[in-house]
Amino acid sequence: MTTTLGDDWRSSFDMVFAFCRKPLFWTNPAATMYKMDKSDPKYHGAEVVQLENYSSITYLEGNSKLIEDYVAQKLGKQPKFVFFGDQYTSDVTIPQTLPHWHGIAIIEEMATVPDYKPIEESNPLNYVLDMDLPGYSKFWGQDHFIHDPANPVRNFFINEV
Repeated sequence: MTTTLGDDWRSSFDMVFAFCRKPLFWTNPAATMYKMDKSDPKYHGAEVVQLENYSSITYLEGNSKLIEDYVAQKLGKQPKFVFFGDQYTSDVTIPQTLPHWHGIAIIEEMATVPDYKPIEESNPLNYVLDMDLPGYSKFWGQDHFIHDPANPVRNFFINEV
């Protein structure tokens, strides 16, 4: 995160979760969450019963239900969530099946994909991905991301920010 967002990356987030142990994070509402403690060999600090809204705390493991309940209680309604990860299957595919979650994967291998073909000049996110590109098929297979090239639902590819 420091490389991507700088030394003060935590200021971009209200809460920080790591080592979520997917798919258990999505599928086991009883999975225990811990506060990170660097002095513990497994980094397990105190077991979390109630979340706290401090970006200086890193939460480990746990479950999505604990987060949903906490934020819904604070806001008085059920919000939408975004999960950032680096693995398409566990970080994007599973959360997209849940009613309140969206997954975004930051995948280094996709950096090898050459330029895309814009459909509209005014909307660079709306483009056709050449399915024969060597970086795409080499790392992920021909149909891993877009199962129907005519209708690439919920899949966006951005090669630079």
